[in-house]
Amino acid sequence: MFRTGIMNRTNFFDITSQKILYFLLIFLTVFELINGYFSFHYNLTLIGFFYKSLIVFLSILLIAFHKWKFETGIIILCGYSLFLLLSGLRLCRSDVAIEAIVFDFQYTSRSLLILISIFIFAVSLNKNELMIFFRKFIWVQWIIITSAILIHVIFGFGGVYTKIGEYLKPGYPSYFYAGNSIAILYDACWLAIMFMVKNNLVRVLITLITLFIVTAFGSKLGIFLIFFILSLNLFIRLFQKSKALFVLTFIFISSSFFLIALNIENIIWWFLNYYKIFSKQGIRMVEVAIEYGLISALWSRRDFLISLAIDKIANYNLKDLFLGANYFNYRRLLGYDIGREFRNAEVDPIDLVGSTGILGFILAYGILFIFILMLLKMLLKNRQNIKIQLQNNYNINYVLLCSGILLMLLVSSVASGHVFTEPYSNILLGLVYGLIYKLCNNSERGTKGCLLKI
Repeated sequence: MFRTGIMNRTNFFDITSQKILYFLLIFLTVFELINGYFSFHYNLTLIGFFYKSLIVFLSILLIAFHKWKFETGIIILCGYSLFLLLSGLRLCRSDVAIEAIVFDFQYTSRSLLILISIFIFAVSLNKNELMIFFRKFIWVQWIIITSAILIHVIFGFGGVYTKIGEYLKPGYPSYFYAGNSIAILYDACWLAIMFMVKNNLVRVLITLITLFIVTAFGSKLGIFLIFFILSLNLFIRLFQKSKALFVLTFIFISSSFFLIALNIENIIWWFLNYYKIFSKQGIRMVEVAIEYGLISALWSRRDFLISLAIDKIANYNLKDLFLGANYFNYRRLLGYDIGREFRNAEVDPIDLVGSTGILGFILAYGILFIFILMLLKMLLKNRQNIKIQLQNNYNINYVLLCSGILLMLLVSSVASGHVFTEPYSNILLGLVYGLIYKLCNNSERGTKGCLLKI
């Protein structure tokens, strides 16, 4: 996979950094389980910190020793410059303390800095190496998460618990510490596998297993994303086959949705009564629904947190509104009113504006939409090849795959957050951005850049 031959000092650091990063990323969820185990039993979180720090350090070595194209080097330089500039401006305030600087750097490092680091690793590989790595990464994460949750469900091994007041709240199964991020990663892996596997029976089996796991995981977002992608796929296929059938199906589903909406409360209560038998998380959801209402319970009280965050942001001065109050001040302000030391709204657009300002929001979503536009450009340029490719069962279309993953991440960021502010979601984003960048460059040299036979 990696370059061989006579190895000087520069090549040694370049190739060694790639190999170690390759290993660290392939076994991402293994390290997350190890971190969760030590956090649960020994209150030790240094393993996760060391893991993320090592990724950043190795990417810096790649910057120094890899032979970059001028265009790629400029992009990497701009990324680091924006990271340093926005972080510095955010912390230039009279009330800043060492604690706030450390806190802000920690959260910025686990988001933007991790994303840049993974992007650097991805673009340091050639296109075929990156595609092979991406396939391995997807399969390994799906298998490890599935196995860990099944072991927990069957044998009871694992389980992260946090005490809130007098109530012992069940966390996510096994030793996964970053629950929502892992659920997003797991669903993205499922989507990628649907592109890789061509046997319909195997697809159905993997989808059923994935639904079982995210339900046991207690992830409402995980369940929603799967049904969202399946529904979207159904509509696309109907539209391709028959416009009339598509319209009839749309009318039928819209009518059904209207009837469901009229009886939504009874339907949700029926679901929760069965869900609490299957998952410990369901018990907590029933208690919250009784106390605060169904919608608030299903959205984990984000409606209240969003309202609170907007009130806080509305009182920002002009500098804080554009540059952010920094992660420390924003999360402390939000936590103060609900009796917690730190809290966020868990909706990325709100949390980004509150902590990194309008500029941070534009940076995060601006980069995402730039890569979406790059995908649209490739889709339009290669539409004939994509049509031929979809008629064959031995190709993966990485343009459509990356489009699906970015759509899933966009929906997740608005619905439950944990995309732009969490390390594991940013690792996935960095890989997808790197893959799109490679595909786009290759597409400019030839019209079949987005196809790969397996």
